[in-house]
Amino acid sequence: MSVAVSVRGKYFRRKGIHQLSQPAYVKDIVEPLNRYDERMTPLSRGYVPPGGWDQSYLETLLAVIGDQGPVPRDEPGYTQIDLALRIAGFHAAMATNCHTGNWTRPRLSEKLGCFYDWEGPWSGDFIGLPWTPPKMQVANPSEMSETVKDVALFLGASLVGITELNRTWVYKPGWDRYGHVPVDLDEKMPETVKYAVVMAIETNYDMVRHAPTARASAAAGLGYSKMAFLAPAMAKFIASLGYTALACGNDTTLSVPLAVDAGLGQLARFGALITPEFGPRVRLCKVLTDLPLQPTKPIDFGVTEFCSACQRCADYCPPQAILYGSRTHKARTASTNPGLLKWPFDGEKCLRFWWRNGAKTDKGMYHIDCYQCINVCPFNKKAGIGHDLIRWFVRTTPALNKLWIKGAEIFYPPLYPTGRHSRAHSDSAER
Repeated sequence: MSVAVSVRGKYFRRKGIHQLSQPAYVKDIVEPLNRYDERMTPLSRGYVPPGGWDQSYLETLLAVIGDQGPVPRDEPGYTQIDLALRIAGFHAAMATNCHTGNWTRPRLSEKLGCFYDWEGPWSGDFIGLPWTPPKMQVANPSEMSETVKDVALFLGASLVGITELNRTWVYKPGWDRYGHVPVDLDEKMPETVKYAVVMAIETNYDMVRHAPTARASAAAGLGYSKMAFLAPAMAKFIASLGYTALACGNDTTLSVPLAVDAGLGQLARFGALITPEFGPRVRLCKVLTDLPLQPTKPIDFGVTEFCSACQRCADYCPPQAILYGSRTHKARTASTNPGLLKWPFDGEKCLRFWWRNGAKTDKGMYHIDCYQCINVCPFNKKAGIGHDLIRWFVRTTPALNKLWIKGAEIFYPPLYPTGRHSRAHSDSAER
């Protein structure tokens, strides 16, 4: 079973990528992995008030809000047009009260609910017709899986895979970001839910090139708006077959491990997912279900070896939040889940830069996300014969990795040099 792919309007099943019997990270588990407390994510701790709960962390963020200047301002990526693009990109996610997921959203219009709802008029159970769907008998889970993947592509997914739900990745507990209360997901999620349909949405390459500005943030916003349609619509389809279907954005489970399990990609140095087709330039959403399905297999296409040789994301990271050097299983911050050999990400520094990158007005404040790590990643390239050939060499001949890293630096410099390449960093080094 292979992951389904949509590139430039063409649908196909992925071929030519080495499939595994179990995820590559299994061999990298050094200590038992504990289920992650969603309350401890940097965004749960330090979201713009009244979202964040960690007052001591929030104080460090409030001290730097808008340090880079007012927004909008007369600077590429931060003009009024750029900010308007960001607002437009996020519009559907915000207007439908979905934001980034079920438990991560503000309770703005509870009478209307949210597309991610598991109960009520927007849930999968409410199909909008005077008809109660019978439970469709599934004689062949493999055939049903192909149908589900085709439906996901039709609804707008760029990638879709399926995995058995590893409950290690389900938050314990979940966290209602604006209510500041835990969510007992074990109680909310039926034990019959055994599978996850994991979907990726490509974000716009040309907009992401403008990282770390508001223009790049517009690409992320449009990804969230598409998620707010895709996951609930997929849940609606499955529920209309008579099965439980729970739509999720960033909430409920860790998205990247589920995507790795489903074969969408591998874990990057900077903590995101790298896919063979789009690199890290994707947003993830999922539907949890008891519909009988056949999982797609995890893959290995050389990401860990490439990231071990490449530190481009760390070099260009504006707040220097990405770990240099070798992997470790130890925690870096209160928001790190230890036990797995990886490059643990300093989410506290990352979010602090988002605040610096944002603005404070007489009506409140907002942060602007960055995207620079995704932008400068050598895997972030449009499809094409040359890049496809290099990806083949990455899979088969890791000894050449440094050559491709050097080529990325020469031929694909970012529009805005940041991190160790920024003017401020150079001036500091000279002093």
